[in-house]
Amino acid sequence: MTNTPLTDRTITATAPAATVSPRTRYGRSRRLVLATLGRVLLTMVAMLVVVLSGSLLGSTALQALGAPELVAAAGAHLLVFLLSIPVAWLLLRRLLEGDRSGYLAMGWNDGRALAAAGIGVGAAVAAIAVGVLVLVLRGDARFELLDTSGIPDLALTIVVLFTVSILLQGFPEELLWRGYLQTTLMERLGPWVAVMIGAVGFGVMHVVSMGSGATVADKVLYIVMAIGLGAASGALRLVTGSTWAAIGFHAGFHLAIRGSEFVVGGGYAGVPVAWLAVLLAIVTGVCFGVWQMRGRMVSS
Repeated sequence: MTNTPLTDRTITATAPAATVSPRTRYGRSRRLVLATLGRVLLTMVAMLVVVLSGSLLGSTALQALGAPELVAAAGAHLLVFLLSIPVAWLLLRRLLEGDRSGYLAMGWNDGRALAAAGIGVGAAVAAIAVGVLVLVLRGDARFELLDTSGIPDLALTIVVLFTVSILLQGFPEELLWRGYLQTTLMERLGPWVAVMIGAVGFGVMHVVSMGSGATVADKVLYIVMAIGLGAASGALRLVTGSTWAAIGFHAGFHLAIRGSEFVVGGGYAGVPVAWLAVLLAIVTGVCFGVWQMRGRMVSS
């Protein structure tokens, strides 16, 4: 084992012909297909356990203490956030994979984490803004401030919008899927293969999502959209070298969708799922183009 600082570059250098020793049990596995499938399933289970246990325990405990429903919800989101860190970093990466560094591409050096998160949020807001603008130009919606006078506890409602988008969805899901799984798969697979396997697993997991719809067609379309979200998040994590970009994009994606409902009316109920899938595919394509361009610049 070398003492080379662990980065995406040293991870992808552990391909079969490389000189750097594999860092993880996955990297040393002799049955690559089974090992890959096992990691995807493990990530699904870990995600469900973290979200369900954190949500139930946090909400139940706070409500038992007499906390209002919205406060209990925010507390549950915070517990999910806190649980995801030891599960991804300690249980999966350090103990299961045997990587003593616990590398999840979450470094804070030189302000890169904040910059990467900002890139992710900016990409998400831009994508949703384009979708909303197209709806308005087509006449399917109009810019109109939401009447918030009938919303009790408006300030707390807005706080919960942030906690559900960041603490419940953006951070824990990306820490597990792009931080743990994508980082681990990249040790044996091509970077973009790792991105797409993680995206498909992430999308399939959403078949149990409450927002996936009632019909088979709705569920399939929702899964396709979720795969797109996973692909875009994974692509941003790849081109920036930071899981914070994926966290920023995922959280920004949900915040932009929920926030747009405050300024768009006329029967608007969110950008259609099919449109979201297209917008996410565009983000992924742009990242792939940047990756290819960067590769050509290095080779030249």
